[in-house]
Amino acid sequence: MVVDIINEYRKANGKEYIFVWNPVENDYCMEHCLYMAKLQCFEHAPEHLRKGKAEAIAKCGFIIDNFTTVRYLIFNVINESQKHKDVVLNYENLAYGFYIHNYTAYLVIRGWNG
Repeated sequence: MVVDIINEYRKANGKEYIFVWNPVENDYCMEHCLYMAKLQCFEHAPEHLRKGKAEAIAKCGFIIDNFTTVRYLIFNVINESQKHKDVVLNYENLAYGFYIHNYTAYLVIRGWNG
């Protein structure tokens, strides 16, 4: 579902679909979501944990269902930050994590080339 919404967003912005997703990096993104939820914080992962990868983070209250929530996070929250938007649109490799805790949704998307 998250992949489909990211690719829908990329298509709406004239970018190609991403077909290959890195499952290990997805796990790191999920760990970052869990970290933020557990500590009730909202911050980028330190550079030494991202290893040169760009990162977009977003959070909002849960909206109706997971699909609607993720779509809102990407099309509304991430779209409002040019730096975060660039992560989703301008890298050839992406990874993501999505987690809901206490009706708060956390989304992490990482991008890198090569």
